[in-house]
Amino acid sequence: MAKRAFSLIELMVTLVIICALFLILIPKLLDAQRKAKSAELAANAGSLFRTVRVYSGADDNATLHTGFNPSPQPSAAGVAGAVPRTWNTGVDDAGLAAWGELGWKPDGAVRCSYQATVEPGPDFFWVIGECDVDGDGRPLQSVRIGDGLRKELALGSRVNVFPKNF
Repeated sequence: MAKRAFSLIELMVTLVIICALFLILIPKLLDAQRKAKSAELAANAGSLFRTVRVYSGADDNATLHTGFNPSPQPSAAGVAGAVPRTWNTGVDDAGLAAWGELGWKPDGAVRCSYQATVEPGPDFFWVIGECDVDGDGRPLQSVRIGDGLRKELALGSRVNVFPKNF
């Protein structure tokens, strides 16, 4: 009984098929990875919004303006949200000190940046969250939650504006 081996053509066709599958698969995997890295945005923004709503409800004349925390600017490594960053709690910056007054902090490191604003008057407050997990300087996902935002323009590819009873 003679042994039959694969011909060079058969091996090359198999290799071309495998390469084609990888060319299709790799971009899909990278997109899924970016979406997974920005998944924290909705949960943290919703939690922060509820905290801001309580803060605003305690005093209708309250004013609070936080800076983006952590900074959405790229770090020394050149990538803003590609790696988890620690939550800044310093009091040297007025925007960071306002986070202490608000009393909200995420659990662990974050990839997205958050900002909260409360203006005098009933129900005039909002939360902004942005995620730039690929480090290109544009947010992959941007969420704005709050009252008075219906006239706001979208920053980023996806913007969700929720009503004040979120």
